[in-house]
Amino acid sequence: CGDNNLILRSGERMDEWLEVPTDSSNPINCQHFFQIGNRVFATGSRGEILGTNDGNSFSSSISGNRSPIVAMTGDNDNVFALSAPIKGKGRRLLRSDDGGQHFYRVDDINFSADTSNFAYHKGRLQLGDWTSKDGGKSWFLSVEGFETGEPTGAKEGQYLQSIQNPDGSQ
Repeated sequence: CGDNNLILRSGERMDEWLEVPTDSSNPINCQHFFQIGNRVFATGSRGEILGTNDGNSFSSSISGNRSPIVAMTGDNDNVFALSAPIKGKGRRLLRSDDGGQHFYRVDDINFSADTSNFAYHKGRLQLGDWTSKDGGKSWFLSVEGFETGEPTGAKEGQYLQSIQNPDGSQ
């Protein structure tokens, strides 16, 4: 992964490196690789997303995003991409319902979260300690295996501390 569309791949023995072609008309400065299901994605410094099924060539995905993608997750059909923070808007959450061919903006995420814990499993999207059941449209805090509003099994006199939502409400 490098400047001016440079993407390299190696053979099984890793004894030679071959340049992999892209269909990008503008040179991208490749920053990250992500494997989602059967596809591998390369992301660029200006929000570009390229994908491949076989590693022999990368094709551009349509995202409309201009901020670098710092995390991706999903399964074969549902792919989510999270951008670096955008001044005054937070991080942009993008989604693809067609395996990464086309992305659309879900929302801007304005709460702080650990992007290394960005995962999608059984219809739930996880970002740090926050969980979404609707593909990132709304979020709730998960604490020690419990979701806010979920019965805890605590006995009378025991309680869980009130937790603040991203918008400041409790």
